[in-house]
Amino acid sequence: MDQAGERLPGRYGVFLAPVDASEMRQIYGGNRLRNYLRVSPDGEWVVYVEYASDENDDGYANQADIKGTEIGIMRVDGSEARLLTTNDRVDTTPTWAPDGAHILFASDRDNEDYRYDLFVMDLYGENVVNITNTPNIIEVDPSWAGTTIVAILLPIEDENTPPTLQAIWAMDCDLADLEACSTNVRQLTFPNIDKQSENYIFGDFNPRISPDGTTVAFYRHRNEDWSIANIPIGDIDIMTIPLEGGAETIVSQGTEADLMPAWSPDGTRFAFAVIAPSDDEENPLENANDLVVMNVDGGNRRLVEGSLDLMFEQMPDWVPAGALGDNDEDWLIFSGEWWDGNPEQD
Repeated sequence: MDQAGERLPGRYGVFLAPVDASEMRQIYGGNRLRNYLRVSPDGEWVVYVEYASDENDDGYANQADIKGTEIGIMRVDGSEARLLTTNDRVDTTPTWAPDGAHILFASDRDNEDYRYDLFVMDLYGENVVNITNTPNIIEVDPSWAGTTIVAILLPIEDENTPPTLQAIWAMDCDLADLEACSTNVRQLTFPNIDKQSENYIFGDFNPRISPDGTTVAFYRHRNEDWSIANIPIGDIDIMTIPLEGGAETIVSQGTEADLMPAWSPDGTRFAFAVIAPSDDEENPLENANDLVVMNVDGGNRRLVEGSLDLMFEQMPDWVPAGALGDNDEDWLIFSGEWWDGNPEQD
């Protein structure tokens, strides 16, 4: 629902809601999926991934159309949306530089076969700099605080053998000297997983540095021991580790799959998506990708239960109090998909 209470057309949407879900606002609707939402340091803008072309001609642009991914920004109320990239390569996993005037993102624009480097650009999609430039290493999913970037790094050791386990690495990066950003690269997490899969790369995903710059939250995918609608899921837990390295802490552990944690502005809570096993054989996706908020120590876990008929609610971030003009507390922004599809808009 938009602020007038009307549903916007299209299968996909971007939504705003307080943690108690007492109100839901739809700020984008269309048949192009927008996800990977990241709110700017000043709380005024959102950077996102948009699936901008329907590569497989099924009427929608979504994860099946990865070659059509572009990066865009919009105001937190959904206005002034524009794409920053427009090309036939994969531009993905954007996040904000500490100054709020640059975007850090992953792209295969300088390589083939989805071998991503990390790039920095300004808010007009210009002055693009490749800060890693490593053809035999995949870098993706970055987070940047101060002069440190954390990201997923996947070394390609054998052309014929795809990687089977991924970890989080850190590197120094100063906006004043982008050419030196791939120095002092060090591994931060060391997932001990001996299983392999035909469906997934196991290991660590989605690192996010805390607002105070001391801690990294991420999720670890350990196995695919259970499925939903014949889709393997398995054990996925949220964890934290000091940015300087050290002991890992398991924050959420259970039968659900908890993924994509986002720190609240004050660093006391996580918002994340959860996929839970279902006993409903007729509707096994009933609990697929709901939103949950909990304290950073794993306590006070609660479902964000809204009134909208959404099949998926995923990839949340936080909009700080006051950023919308009428929100006196921190709200959530997230991507969603309607159950009925609603394919009324290109």
